[in-house]
Amino acid sequence: MKKSFFFLVIAQIFFSAFGQNLVPNPSFEEHDSCPQYLGDFFVKDWYSPTLGSPDYFNDCSTLEMGVPYNILGNQEASDGSAYVGFHLSDFSGTNVREYIQVKLNEQLIKDEFYTVSLNISLADSCDFACNNFAAYLSVDSLTSSDWLNLNVIPQINFNSQSIISEDSSWVLLIDTLLAQGGEKFLTIGVFANDISMDWMKIKDYNYFSAPYYFLDNVNVSLLSTCDEFKSDYPNVFTPNNDGKNDFWNPNGDISELEAIYVLNRWGNTVVKLSEENGFSWDGKDENKKVVCSGVYYIVEEREGCPLKNVGVIHLIK
Repeated sequence: MKKSFFFLVIAQIFFSAFGQNLVPNPSFEEHDSCPQYLGDFFVKDWYSPTLGSPDYFNDCSTLEMGVPYNILGNQEASDGSAYVGFHLSDFSGTNVREYIQVKLNEQLIKDEFYTVSLNISLADSCDFACNNFAAYLSVDSLTSSDWLNLNVIPQINFNSQSIISEDSSWVLLIDTLLAQGGEKFLTIGVFANDISMDWMKIKDYNYFSAPYYFLDNVNVSLLSTCDEFKSDYPNVFTPNNDGKNDFWNPNGDISELEAIYVLNRWGNTVVKLSEENGFSWDGKDENKKVVCSGVYYIVEEREGCPLKNVGVIHLIK
């Protein structure tokens, strides 16, 4: 139980480094009614901008749209008890696509940087995986009276060079965007046409040949100035008094650095490093006792910034 709690703490520290999420209903928990069949999409705030029919999965379903078990596979939600899914492309040359769209809680500010992130997972029943999963932010909503790919160039193309074939866990996709100002609609899907796509056959399930992905945890956040700090934290040191690599010290930009907390696997603070000790660690805890070999976690504190998990230290003797 302690170990699980620790990883929850680390996740909360990491995501607190980003600003407020501008996406309403980001993990698709809020809904008007429970989905029962493919094509049911009863998610609050989200909708399809085309004639395509994305799907909604929730553990409240009593038929084929449940979580984790549903008509297209077995996948726990990345967060909560729901997610959505859609057909992203095919290889017939017809350019048939499905998209989802949402109006942000606030419009983007000109010349500010934003992070855009989401989690995807290939449905178990798919024979093929693809690339070019993308996000488009616009001042006005996109609309189309057909099923085809939307004719816009997305600002963010998460995996233009790589095909995501992971179907047993979630893959985090994250990128940054310089806002032009006024963007308030987010559209997610594949915007490239079939000629520009790459596909990879990964199995012979023969149920759903076109790439179909589950989606969860969508986030659009103002990139905090805290994230501009780029310290270099060594991940290995050997405090065995041989005169070589006996001390751990941060490199790079340590301006505004107030403290570094070294945590053990249970999330307990082993030692607090500060300017008083030069942010240097000799492998001992607050009581000057030598700690055991193992993996320790680094959490930094900077002036005016939230605590942030920035890496691990492998202590080897």
